[in-house]
Amino acid sequence: MQNIGGSVLASLGVSVFFTLIFPVILVVVLKVRKKITLFPILMGVASFTVSQLFTRLPLISILSATEWWKTFSANTVLYVFVLSLTAGLFEESARLIFAVNMKKHQSAKDSLSFGIGHGLWESMTIVGLSVLSTFIVALLLNNGTLLQMKDTLGEGQYQTLVTQLTSLNEKTVFLGVLERLSSVIFHISASIIVFSGVVSKRYWFGFIALALHTVFNMLGVLLSNLSLELAESVLFLSSVFILTLAIHLRDISYPKEDEFSEENIENDENLIETKNDAAE
Repeated sequence: MQNIGGSVLASLGVSVFFTLIFPVILVVVLKVRKKITLFPILMGVASFTVSQLFTRLPLISILSATEWWKTFSANTVLYVFVLSLTAGLFEESARLIFAVNMKKHQSAKDSLSFGIGHGLWESMTIVGLSVLSTFIVALLLNNGTLLQMKDTLGEGQYQTLVTQLTSLNEKTVFLGVLERLSSVIFHISASIIVFSGVVSKRYWFGFIALALHTVFNMLGVLLSNLSLELAESVLFLSSVFILTLAIHLRDISYPKEDEFSEENIENDENLIETKNDAAE
């Protein structure tokens, strides 16, 4: 009977922790320390849910069953470009719509909170649940339960599961965790960029976020075909660069600030309220 090594199981357990459990702990700690605000976090969660889980992903699922989509997907570069562009269009449009309508929650602190909510929720739903499922099936394989379910699953599905599980290694699992870290940093950065554009009336910042989103996603997919290590290294460095750009755009859009301090947050909120009152 085939088994999954202890080190691979341990790495899966670590991945489950960082993609499902740690995000909750992080939000609680940051909230208690008043580094983030709850409402924008929930709006970030809603933004990803509406733009991806309720719209884009179901649409892609429907399209993927059609013959023309299967033919179209054979052109790898164009296919990846379209998927990356649509991810950017759906998510950045939702981010902009939420930011514009969150009249009393547009401070620098709120943009950070929104990005954390969006990024961590994506990590939990898209990756975390999948890793948890893999971890559970690996345990079932090791204790013999999966073999007992072979007749129920069918020979084909059973062999597919076993092949997928036995192909896992520690490096691949940990690279997946690094990919999630890069993604969360990106979503925080994109949120800061979009909110900065809304507050300063530079709505074209949204196009910057869209372009960065498209390129970021394309890099991840195309480079992974060459080397996972290369892809994840480039993505992480890219996310740090984009965060640096986001901070610069924040600094020219909000009152001068060195960090998300309470004093500067209050200044941000006063600025926003003044602009809203003038608009009214």
